[in-house]
Amino acid sequence: MNAVETDDMFVIQPAQTISFSTLGSSFGMQGYGHLRQIAPAYISTADITLTFISYDGQSPLPIILPSSNGQYVKILFPFSANKGQLFSVVATSTEKFQLFLEDSELSLGPWSRQDQYTVLKTLSGVFVDSGPI
Repeated sequence: MNAVETDDMFVIQPAQTISFSTLGSSFGMQGYGHLRQIAPAYISTADITLTFISYDGQSPLPIILPSSNGQYVKILFPFSANKGQLFSVVATSTEKFQLFLEDSELSLGPWSRQDQYTVLKTLSGVFVDSGPI
C-alpha cells in the first residue's frame, strides 16, 4: 500500500502490480453459488483481464477491464453463466495497475436463492464458513 499526501490527510492506495491472484473463496455462501455482476474500482494504463475461476463448477468468461488512462474508475460488468462453491480471482495486464478492493462491489447469491442477490461492498474481506473446530 502507498500513502498519497493530500492537503490534510493521507489516502491509502494499493500497490501497483501487473498480476494479482487470490485463493478460492465461497464469499460466505453455503453450497453452490452464482456470481451476478462486479463493479471493480481500479486505475490502469492498459486493459486488465479479470478472471474468476470456479474450483468445482462452471467458471464465468474472463472480463476485460478497459484502460482507465491513469484515472480512478469504477465500472459495472455482468458475469457470463457460472456456478461454484469456491471462486479464485486472477487479474493480469501488460502494464502496472491498481485494484481498489475496498471500493469494489460483487453481487452474488446461493444457487437456490429465493430473494435478491447479496452485494459485497468490498473484495478484501476474509470469508470463512462457520463451523466447529
